[in-house]
Amino acid sequence: MKNLLLFIFILAFSWPVVAQNSNDTIVGRLVDAKGKAIRKALVSVKDVKAETDRYGIFQLNNVSLRDILTVILPKTEKEVQVSVNGIAYPNIALGPEISVTEDKGEIMKLMLRSLRRSRSVSSTIVVTGEELAATGESNLFNALAGKVPGFTVVMKDNGDISAQLRGSTSISLDTSPLYLLDGTQVERLDNVNINDIKKVEISKDSNMYGAKGANGVIAVTLK
Repeated sequence: MKNLLLFIFILAFSWPVVAQNSNDTIVGRLVDAKGKAIRKALVSVKDVKAETDRYGIFQLNNVSLRDILTVILPKTEKEVQVSVNGIAYPNIALGPEISVTEDKGEIMKLMLRSLRRSRSVSSTIVVTGEELAATGESNLFNALAGKVPGFTVVMKDNGDISAQLRGSTSISLDTSPLYLLDGTQVERLDNVNINDIKKVEISKDSNMYGAKGANGVIAVTLK
């Protein structure tokens, strides 16, 4: 009996900590009942908001996978509440019934496709693996610094190396761009072997990825 009471006590006090975790990122796709992308819909969790792109893709940073998403559809402005049920890459189909399934591969593929399309409206630079190897540098960021105008290598207090694309000198705000490795968001890229890289795409003006995208995107594709 004492063990049971202890378990209930621990569960009661640990659950709010889990429920209030707001360090997750949700990257999802919004489609209609026929699987067609819903563009220009507003998706939000509390004060974190994002608009779906031409592929129905959206990204919400610093949220919880347990949060309820509020979706406001374009034109009709109909409001729909959606639970992603702990799924980080949800494909949300809005029909007579709401269906939520995980589809990380397709979602990340569409995100990269959207990034490539943004070349016509944003400043995007592509550096090939051969060009990186020709620099003689072993560190990816040092190699890019010599190839990409405005690319700055930043040494953090903990010894980690970061990149900066927009020229910000703020020490109180994180100015690191969004890092993608074969379509998957990662924390760092400076440890990637240059000889394994097929190409790097740097977008300085991509804002479709939420707060991180506002600082630019560095997308690495491996061989």
